[in-house]
Amino acid sequence: MVVTFVCVGNTCRSPLLKHLFERYAFQCDFPCQVKSAGLSVADGKISPMTKKILLEHGIEVENQNTTVFDERLAEESDLIIAVTGKIADFISERGYENKVYSLSSPLINGEDMADPYGAGIEEYERIYHQALSALPKILTIAKMFR
Repeated sequence: MVVTFVCVGNTCRSPLLKHLFERYAFQCDFPCQVKSAGLSVADGKISPMTKKILLEHGIEVENQNTTVFDERLAEESDLIIAVTGKIADFISERGYENKVYSLSSPLINGEDMADPYGAGIEEYERIYHQALSALPKILTIAKMFR
């Protein structure tokens, strides 16, 4: 089972969700491969603030490169979680409507995850807690795709 989280740049939100869901799935004894990607990726690494907030909560991140969300990754993903409804719509329009969910779905959080890029640690902490609250619901959906 492959679960892929998608945002715009793959520097903040989707890497945060990837690492949190990896740990959560492991703790819940749910074997899966977890990936993250972005729709418009520049060469680079995940945000230092993302690494910082994860480290503050006990998750050490190696030098993770950004990844572009492309047709190959969409095909190999069993479940795709988009951080906004707009991103989910974009992915759905490319033929993946049967495997994409948005954080804004009432089944998950009911609201988009704002992009913290360039914001302070408080905004990263806010999206960290938003991500945490989504994990049990994402796991429930992932179990339906297994």
